[in-house]
Amino acid sequence: MRTIKFRGKRFTGKLKGQWVYGSLIISDPHHVSIYTDDSIYNYRLVAVDRDTVGQFTGLTDYKGKEIYEGDVLSYSEKILNVDGSFYFIPRPIRLLVFWSSDCLSFRLRDEEGYCTDFELSYDRYEVIGNIHDSDTNFIPCL
Repeated sequence: MRTIKFRGKRFTGKLKGQWVYGSLIISDPHHVSIYTDDSIYNYRLVAVDRDTVGQFTGLTDYKGKEIYEGDVLSYSEKILNVDGSFYFIPRPIRLLVFWSSDCLSFRLRDEEGYCTDFELSYDRYEVIGNIHDSDTNFIPCL
């Protein structure tokens, strides 16, 4: 069974701007919350900024970190040697994870606007940030 969960940044309070993970609740177009489990038996609704909400893709990067819509990934290409062994070459490309309504799947977009699918058997990805944190500075061409 696949895991369906979301994340979003807290909208108010002293923890404003921190990520919250759980089930998405949309009570109306202006109020979005995430139903989260902060500890055993401590479930609660947390108001989040609707512009920061992203769905879990069901995939992890090569270090085991979950990949969400809105994440920015670095990319390494798998190269096969003649003897059948392989190695990875880092590429100077950053990729944005987004949902494609046309393809009904999560896809990747580079900073020049080129889109592609995840190539899990050939490539290695690492989450290096997301478009909602100021330290990423990723501006995709849409």
